[in-house]
Amino acid sequence: MHKNTCWFFGDSFTRGNGCHPNHEYYKSSYTHGCERWTTTISKTLDMTEVNTAMGGESNLGILNSLISNIKNIKKGDCVILGDTRPVRVSSFDD
Repeated sequence: MHKNTCWFFGDSFTRGNGCHPNHEYYKSSYTHGCERWTTTISKTLDMTEVNTAMGGESNLGILNSLISNIKNIKKGDCVILGDTRPVRVSSFDD
């Protein structure tokens, strides 16, 4: 049977910056059994986790990510939308 998906959209808090096994903070702070909050929620709901969040993302970027993925969100899926500081804006660098 197909599991529903738990979708996460947001900034570094939602992405879990510093909470990935290859990150220095994770190596020094996490113990066996620790996991990101998005993983805990997905497991609790018995859903597949899809975390689209990006560190430093603006609210407009978060909304654009949701819009880009809306075609993939199915009935029964869960969507968790995090926001960020309103002073963050999208910009581009050469």
